[in-house]
Amino acid sequence: MDENNGKHIQIISKIESQTAIKNIEEIIRASDGIMIARGDLGLEIPYYDVPYYQKRIIRLARMQGKEVIVATQMLDSMENSPIPTRAEVTDVYYAVELGADATMLSGESASGKYPVEAVKVMSNIVKRAEKEYFTELFYEKQIEKVANDQSSRMLISYEVASILQSGEYKYAIVLSHSGKLLKEIAKYRPNAYIIGVVSDDKLVW
Repeated sequence: MDENNGKHIQIISKIESQTAIKNIEEIIRASDGIMIARGDLGLEIPYYDVPYYQKRIIRLARMQGKEVIVATQMLDSMENSPIPTRAEVTDVYYAVELGADATMLSGESASGKYPVEAVKVMSNIVKRAEKEYFTELFYEKQIEKVANDQSSRMLISYEVASILQSGEYKYAIVLSHSGKLLKEIAKYRPNAYIIGVVSDDKLVW
């Protein structure tokens, strides 16, 4: 893509097979983001392993500062019902608690009877979960990594995140030519909004 002026194009890798699981760390490194397609993945591996791999993939993606989306059958019952099951509500909440950047609807909004309601329900659960979201444990785990990686971007992102973590500031305006510094700061999940200023409008999304 670089040869065809596509350097700005972001790649989201869909994880849906045993092969992807076996090569997950390499895939995350080569991708800009990850989507965990739990429905297809559940056909490839035992159903009771899906939550484990969901947690592991989210953790690995966050450690590398990559976006991660949790998808498929999150509010499945809402294809035919205006009210989700308690298990579905817990599932969405748990995805946020693990640190997912996004939760995704599929059939619920594409072909279900209650698409608007499904979006509202998903939004309400995510907003509620984000209020309780606590990042100190992950934040502290980054200290050792920063100590071993003395790159300027890593050090700057850590210092910015440290300042924002206090909750004293609501916003951080970050200048970033490539957008990479924004991702580095965001992976710490600081307690503030991060506003990115980039020089290339192709990076705006």
